[in-house]
Amino acid sequence: MSQIDLDLANIDVEFVGHLSTDEPEAAIVRIESRVKEAVPTATKIYIEAKAVKKELAGATKAS
Repeated sequence: MSQIDLDLANIDVEFVGHLSTDEPEAAIVRIESRVKEAVPTATKIYIEAKAVKKELAGATKAS
């Protein structure tokens, strides 16, 4: 398996539904950990997270 060689990872994440404060934080920690495992050369990991209302998420998927 070839390895990706980069130092910057930008990730957009949309959380759908009613989540506690801890749930998105825990998910971001997991995402960051998996990126570091997959791309050990990534020294800068930027994760932009936003919440999406459940009804808007369905409308986005339908279009």
